[in-house]
Amino acid sequence: MDPEDGAFRERILLVLDAPLGRARRMVEKLNAMGVAIRWERVQELPGNENVGRPHVARAMVETGYIQQVSEAFTEEYIAVGGRAYVERYKLTPEEGIDLIRSAGGVPVLAHPGRFRAEDDPLPDAFMERLARAGLMGVEVFYPRHTEAMVRHYRELAEDWA
Repeated sequence: MDPEDGAFRERILLVLDAPLGRARRMVEKLNAMGVAIRWERVQELPGNENVGRPHVARAMVETGYIQQVSEAFTEEYIAVGGRAYVERYKLTPEEGIDLIRSAGGVPVLAHPGRFRAEDDPLPDAFMERLARAGLMGVEVFYPRHTEAMVRHYRELAEDWA
């Protein structure tokens, strides 16, 4: 894979910059509503973490617009669908597969048996959708996969080959 591929780099930078831009747009919306919080302060709050809605909310508490962080997560402010809410930038799995392949890479799904939580495997139908989109591999052997999972994922991979 060519990590210097122009389209790949452009899209990856967009994904990496998205949380910061999202939080900034929320601050701009709040400012337009008369909630005068400073973007510079919001950026200072997370320390080594990514800037996000909790930091916007903390800045609102600091400036006295609300008493508790939870009050920011309402329709009035930054709850999903709220007046100052900004949708996350999301790269779909299919877009990711296409992006990797267009840069000469081999898209592989890692540990599908432990994807979102300890015992929360991805549904087979979802993995089949990814295979149709151009997924080229699936991690079969993973330390936390059971023997049954290994057999199952191996069979799926062989069916898609």
